[in-house]
Amino acid sequence: MKTLFGNLRESNDFLNLLLDNIDAAVLIADEDLRVQQFNKTFEYLFDASQERGSGDAFGSLTGCKHQVEEGAACGLTSRCHACALRLALVKTMLEQAPVDRQNLEKTFYLRGLPITRHLQFSTRPISYQGRSMILIIIHDVTYLELARRDLLEKQRLLDQDLAAAAGIQRTLLPENGPRLPFAGAAWAFEPSGRIGGDVFNIHFQNQDTFAAYMMDVCGHGVTAALISVAVSQFLQTLRARYAQRPEWFTPKNVFARLEETFPFERFDSFFSMAYVRIDAERGALVHGLAGHPPVFLLRKGAPARVLAARGPVIGTGFGASHAEESEPLEPGDRIVLHTDGLTEALGSGGGSFGQAKLLEILEQGMDLDNAEMVRRVNAALREFTGEGGLADDMSLFSVEYFGLSRGRHNEWM
Repeated sequence: MKTLFGNLRESNDFLNLLLDNIDAAVLIADEDLRVQQFNKTFEYLFDASQERGSGDAFGSLTGCKHQVEEGAACGLTSRCHACALRLALVKTMLEQAPVDRQNLEKTFYLRGLPITRHLQFSTRPISYQGRSMILIIIHDVTYLELARRDLLEKQRLLDQDLAAAAGIQRTLLPENGPRLPFAGAAWAFEPSGRIGGDVFNIHFQNQDTFAAYMMDVCGHGVTAALISVAVSQFLQTLRARYAQRPEWFTPKNVFARLEETFPFERFDSFFSMAYVRIDAERGALVHGLAGHPPVFLLRKGAPARVLAARGPVIGTGFGASHAEESEPLEPGDRIVLHTDGLTEALGSGGGSFGQAKLLEILEQGMDLDNAEMVRRVNAALREFTGEGGLADDMSLFSVEYFGLSRGRHNEWM
């Protein structure tokens, strides 16, 4: 529907007052796309004046860069065919159709200096004294656009840093680890974002003894990742310092040292951990938990055993209450550690993945290679969560005990 306007500047002082005090530039162009009237916001935005502007084309009135530098009339420069505003004006005039919220980035010469502005404009066909004209409303969104671009650049740099941090975090995982004749390992790791708070690894204490651990820092993201890196480095230092005392590395002793070093008051966070120590010569497993999901002991031909020598999370100040237990091992046994990001993962149809489903897949996988068993779990988890992905970091770590007589080299994923 066309809007009928009277002679605004001569007969409607109140409407003129409104037009001159809104923060949008308002102008009227005739059928030749020449500007006939505009408000004070337009004057301020483009350093224009009614006296010299009446009847000028938009590019001439505003100091369009292409019109000024090429010395050609507005509408005849090399870039006029691609000007979003000119195309919108032609469309509005020919089709008598409005154009809404189009963006325009253009450089104008204002007071002799080139200034780039980001504009958003709308057009409306109108009729004045029987003549077809165009009402143009322009908002200067330069500040918002520059702020948006600044945020995008900061986000790009942040994503770049996060990607680098994720690469660093992955170096803490047991990739390309030492080879031993009595054990093998396979693992799966899926952070909910680029980086997270899950870390796991193996520490070899002598030729017959090693320890495996898995930790999960409360929350995820940068803070959780930094704490996980700090804990991992602390355990590396601890292992180097007490390399000649492997008997010291029991779950209870390790949890006590971590409790002393990572109090909640210092880091404003806490973490859970599963820690197991395997003595290949004796075929013995010592295990302990610090607020972490249970460890599973898998043996062919038998139901999976849930090992839960429980204790509080690290950082609470209750390290003295951590417990540990021992289990005999047989060649072919697998010790599986995981984080709750696996069992608590939500499915696309609702509900969580759950411990029972995890144990079922693990038990069925005992006839498979260790790495294939882990892949089966990961594939089942991906299918279960669908496109929704993970809300928390997920880690799964399976260590297979071969026995000293096996003589097989470890194949690391």
